Formats: sequence, C-alpha cells, structure tokens
Amino acid sequence: MEKPDSPNLEIPDLEIDSIEPVGCILSFLIWLILAVFGSVILWAIGAMVWAIVLVIAGMLYWILFRAYRLIFLNSPRCKNNLTKSMGIALIYTTLYNCWIYAIIFGAHYLRSGSI
Repeated sequence: MEKPDSPNLEIPDLEIDSIEPVGCILSFLIWLILAVFGSVILWAIGAMVWAIVLVIAGMLYWILFRAYRLIFLNSPRCKNNLTKSMGIALIYTTLYNCWIYAIIFGAHYLRSGSI
C-alpha cells in the first residue's frame, strides 16, 4: 500500500535582523496601556454593579420590611374586621405602588427649573 504524497511545506527561516526592537517595545507599551485601561474599566463596572446591588437591597428593605412593620402595627385594630383590614390594605398598596412615580415626577419638576 502506498502513502499519498504529502504536501511539501516550506517554512522560511526567520532572521534575527528582521525583528525590529522599536516595534517590540512599542507593542509592549501599547499592551501595558490597554491592560491598565481595561483594569480600570473593569474596576469601575464592578463598583457600579455593587452600587446597584446596594440600592436594590435598600429599596427591598424599605418596601418589604417597613411595609410589613406598618401592616403589623395596624393588626390589633383590624382583628376580626374585614372591611377595616381591606381599607388599610388598599391605602398601603396605593402608597407603596405610587411612591416611585412621585419621585420621578418630583425629579422632573426639579430638573425643569420650576422652583
């Protein structure tokens, strides 16, 4: 059985004189600058992500735990009284669903310079 002819690949010899030291130094400096710049960008993104996580955690604390506290404070007054319980639930539901809209409208009002 005969082997098929393998292609004849010739790799040119690399001469030491063909590598320019200025190009190597320049490419290393560019790589170093981009590495530092990329590290700063990743650090900034990480800081923004942590800030967003803390803001969301604060909002959840305020909405959930404070809302439950206010609801449980009114529980003795609402015991065995369904209409009063539904009324307080409606009030707190409206307040907690509309507070973000009040903040948005207030910020828009302040930004428009109407003060």
